Amino acid sequence: SDLTPLDLLYPKSTYGIDESKQRIATLKFQQRKFWKFSSKDLLELDVIPDRELPVATLGNYIHPILQRSRWLTRPATPAFTIDHLYDLKNARGKWVMHYPEVERIMLPSLKLASRMLTALHVLPGV
Repeated sequence: SDLTPLDLLYPKSTYGIDESKQRIATLKFQQRKFWKFSSKDLLELDVIPDRELPVATLGNYIHPILQRSRWLTRPATPAFTIDHLYDLKNARGKWVMHYPEVERIMLPSLKLASRMLTALHVLPGV
């Protein structure tokens, strides 16, 4: 198929003109489909895995800069009061981290952001 990763070409490859044109057309097709990446690129970046992957979980900790103790619990300035915040859907509080419902809603996002912060140094192009 045109989405199959292409094998590497060696400098003295014996591909004919027609085969070379087909490879170039396939590569351009893949790059159009995959936002400038080829199938081979995606395979090397582990976007398309070639092995069994573990089940994803969000069992990691929350990064210290995102922990609950660092969130505002009162207005930062007197001009910005808690009344400026949106009410929760059930009207039992505001969208502030010290409400248990807000913390429960934010927890998966905070864990995902924490995982990304701790993995940025190994990601290519970051």
